[in-house]
Amino acid sequence: MPYIGQKPANKPVSASDLEDGIITNAKLAQDIISAETELAEAPASTDEFLISDGGTLKRLDASFIGGDNTPSFFAYADSSTVQSFGNGTWVKMQVDTQVYDTDSCYDHSSNYRFTPNVAGKYCIFGQTYIDGTSDGYHITGIYKNGSLYTYNVQNFVCAPIVKIILDFNGSSDYVELYGRQNSGTTRNSDPTNKLIFFGGYKIIT
Repeated sequence: MPYIGQKPANKPVSASDLEDGIITNAKLAQDIISAETELAEAPASTDEFLISDGGTLKRLDASFIGGDNTPSFFAYADSSTVQSFGNGTWVKMQVDTQVYDTDSCYDHSSNYRFTPNVAGKYCIFGQTYIDGTSDGYHITGIYKNGSLYTYNVQNFVCAPIVKIILDFNGSSDYVELYGRQNSGTTRNSDPTNKLIFFGGYKIIT
């Protein structure tokens, strides 16, 4: 632009120098948050939201408010997987038929344990069923890192289910499903109709 006399000094542009709406979406970089593109599905754990934290704009991973709740898994015992339970003895359940395992964290062929390797709070649940009559009871237990953590007791006409919220350290913590019966004699598990199952999912980091 031509000028007469002294050249004007350089001056930064301030917000007051711009009219409302003068910069259109077409002039913005593609990585700017403009709400121009629709996300037509649930956000992934690594997707980010823009929030105001006490007046300061910050990015927030979806994993901190739920995300896709992974790692997660669900499995049940095959109808042919019958196990023997001596009186008063805890036995690890061979829950060997995997329905899904989002991060390959459940071993359904040897150890039958869930090791998520991602720190957070998890909902863990399972059910066992052992043949028997009304003479005694059987128990479903959740073991964490090789030790009994919690359990549910029912008589033999019921299938005890247990559900608990657990913290995992993201490196070595693991859980397993166990069963036990107290009838005075040896009993067998009954895996028909998917009565024996085991599952879990991350709730929040």
